Amino acid sequence: TALTLMEVSPQLVPRIGGTTITVKGTGFEPAPYFFCRFGKTIVNATYVYSSTIALCVLPSAINGENKVSVEVSTNHGNYFTESGIMLKYTDPITIQSVSPLLGPFRVNTALTFRGYLLPIRKDDYFCRFHNFCGQDSVKSTLNTIGKDSISCFTPQVPSVCQNSNLPMRTEVDLITSFGVAFSTDKFLFTFYPDLRLDSLHPSRGSELGGTLVTIRGEFFLRSNSITCKFGENESTNVSWVSLDTITCVTPPANHAFISSYEVSVIVSFNGQSQELSYLRFTYFPASHISHISPSFGPTKGGTILHIIGGGFISGAEVTSFCLFNDFFAEARIINETLAKCVSPGSTEAGKVGIRLSFNVGYDTTSMESYFTYVLDPIILELSPNSVPTLGEGLISVRGNNFSKLGMGSALCLISDKIVQAVIVNNTYLTFRAPSFTSEVQHPVLISLN
Repeated sequence: TALTLMEVSPQLVPRIGGTTITVKGTGFEPAPYFFCRFGKTIVNATYVYSSTIALCVLPSAINGENKVSVEVSTNHGNYFTESGIMLKYTDPITIQSVSPLLGPFRVNTALTFRGYLLPIRKDDYFCRFHNFCGQDSVKSTLNTIGKDSISCFTPQVPSVCQNSNLPMRTEVDLITSFGVAFSTDKFLFTFYPDLRLDSLHPSRGSELGGTLVTIRGEFFLRSNSITCKFGENESTNVSWVSLDTITCVTPPANHAFISSYEVSVIVSFNGQSQELSYLRFTYFPASHISHISPSFGPTKGGTILHIIGGGFISGAEVTSFCLFNDFFAEARIINETLAKCVSPGSTEAGKVGIRLSFNVGYDTTSMESYFTYVLDPIILELSPNSVPTLGEGLISVRGNNFSKLGMGSALCLISDKIVQAVIVNNTYLTFRAPSFTSEVQHPVLISLN
């Protein structure tokens, strides 16, 4: 049968060479007598399948050429076909990223290479792991090939390296089946021993999510691929803090419920492998505020607020605050429906939003109520300024800031006696003088709330 060359593949190849080229035609002979010529470079066939199919390895491009001719010979290179078939060279592929960059000893991690990739066959290329547990390198076959991604699994780590209980780092790259680097890019991958998850705090929070949970343990490697799952839902806000601490903000619970609802907490440091964990988190029905008393107070602060609602969370592990807009004031949770806090001072009068936080601002009540700061009342004149000790005399008080937020009433404190006062307008109020056993001068104070 006459020697012919009819087809080659692939026809787009990297300049660095090393690509296995499949040649098809007729009249092929066994490997010792079969040659391929790429441009002016002649190479022995690596394998001849039959009289119609053979394999040759492409050499690297010479002098920056963009194309190279391909011909075959069966008589020691004395005669080559004249098919006119050309291969097109392209620049080496560019690997922009590899993820994840770490994985546990005990399982095979799926690595994904992303970047500018050429059309390739799975059998022609491998992932290579350098300095792998005492070996120069270990190869892993490709798992999937996409338009802009290639994936492979990490090799199994021998038990002798797992027993060291220390992370093992290795460079990983892509190579051809003949060991030629497919790209100049290398990435550092870290194998790590089993991590230990010891505790989380707080262990409960609102069904609406938003609770900042701190998880502590050992061997927490820095990673951008850490995930936390609370039940079936994944946190969208996870941070690596240190080798023994990460934080996760809880997602909303995946369904409504009447009482508490406990879920497992699952952590992965590479987005794939789940770490062994017995941690649990309890969702509670959303907290809410229905009423605040009093609803206003002076700008100097010091007003004791009684906050009434439902779902208030208490306990030794819960730190509670009242939020006056964005200002924190310590709160005392009396029970699930009652809390108390003291208003801080304010630089100006006006309405502010009030919320309860059960986790330093991350776990707050679902409904916002309001508290109004009013200017401190000022007494300018009492008339009359003296009355009989029997009391009952009507006292007129003139001043400023006698706000009508108190529904037209106020309280006056005369020494240790409290009497009701009537607010006439913002500058005028009256009250009945109480009785005293002796003639003495008494201070007068006004409370609007």
